[in-house]
Order: sequence, then structure tokens, then C-alpha cells
Amino acid sequence: MNDNSFLTVFKKSFKIFVQNWAQLLLIVFFIFCLFLAYMLIQNMAFYLLTKYNIINETNVFLSKLIIKIITTIITYLIAVLAQFLMINNLIKNENELTANLKSFKQYFWNFLAVTIIINILFSIVTLPVYVAVALIILNKFVLGGISIIVGIILAVLLTSLLVFSPFILIAEKKSWYASLGASFSLATKNLWGIIFNLILLVLLLILINGIAVLILPVYFVGAILGSLIYLFIIIYAFVFLFALYQNAQARV
Repeated sequence: MNDNSFLTVFKKSFKIFVQNWAQLLLIVFFIFCLFLAYMLIQNMAFYLLTKYNIINETNVFLSKLIIKIITTIITYLIAVLAQFLMINNLIKNENELTANLKSFKQYFWNFLAVTIIINILFSIVTLPVYVAVALIILNKFVLGGISIIVGIILAVLLTSLLVFSPFILIAEKKSWYASLGASFSLATKNLWGIIFNLILLVLLLILINGIAVLILPVYFVGAILGSLIYLFIIIYAFVFLFALYQNAQARV
């Protein structure tokens, strides 16, 4: 039976990181450029529409609302693309970004469906946290504290059960609903181990983020090192989850 301890997964993930960091960094840079290009196009379009009075005082509110909706949708799609490129690169070891992008066409709708369903479910299970805020405002501190605990427990449980679904979708070429079911089935075989690993991962990333916060104020060097640390956090999170997925599969 495969060892699923945090130390084992950490060692495996670090090895994967060393092997794939350059390609994963290229993906992050590509996504950044893509988002920057969209923001430039959006600002240019808004400027031209305002200049030629297509957007004026009578419709400025509606126009900004439409732009905000479009921005939200496109930003979400770019985030979905980023997730796919990272996971697909780790699973298939795609060395060329163009080949990775071509694969995105094949998996787009199913991958998009998985991310939407997970986000909807996550929003539902974290509702107790929002209820807790209202309770605390009403000075119901005990009930508020209980609601926060319930929300956190449900969020951790949901994440642990569905965390493998994007990996399964690509690796096993399953549909979005089959991927969710397969992730649930795989996670339940070692649920406590997965929960433990995810909690330790979050704590590790918080610690690394704290280091970045401390470094950032340092003139010039701080900004560079801080940015590199943030990039490491983004990339390593995907690598660790991939290593955890591989170990979970090996236990079956």
C-alpha cells in the first residue's frame, strides 16, 4: 500500500516541481499576459466608446454594469484556462504551450462544468460562514462561532471529496459528472489522510505567504523575491495536489 503521509507527498511534489517548474512558470506568464491584454483591450474599448459618445451620462450605469459582467465572465474563463493548462501539463507532461492549448479545446466544456459545479457547491456549504457574520453583528457570538466552525468543516470536507475531479477528468478522459463521482469514490478510500494533507498544505502556504509579506517592504529586492514567492505558491499548490492524486490512485 502506498504511503500517503504528508512528508511522502511533499517529497514527491517537490521532485515533480523541480522537473516541471519552467513549463509551469511559462503557463503563469502566458496567463498574466492574456489577462493584461484583455484589460488593455477593455480600457481602450471603454475609452473609444466614451469618446464617440456611445457611452454617455444616460447609459453610463448600464454600460459599466455590462462591462463588469463581461469582465467577470472573461476573468473566470482565463482562470479556468490557467487551471487546465497547469493540470494538463502535469498529467500529460506537455512540453509545448501550443499543444497544451489544443488539448483545452477537447476538454473545455467538461472542465468548465466541473469548475462551475464545484464553485456552486462550495458557495452553498460556506453559507454558514455568512450566517455567522450576521449573527456576530447581532451579538450572537456563540451561534456565530458555531456557524463558522460548521462552514469550515463542510468546506474542508467538500474540497477533500472533489479535489481530484479535474485531474480525473483529464487523466481518465471522463465527463464532468463522472469525474465528480470518481473523485468522491477515490477520496472516500482515504478521506482522513487527504483532509490532513490539505490542511497541512494550507498551513505551509500560509507560512510561505507570511515570509513573502515580510520580504515585500524591503526596497527593490523585496518586490522581486516577494513576487517569486507568490509565483511559487501558485505553482506548488497545483503540483502538491497532483502528487496527492497520484498517491491516492496508487492506493487503489
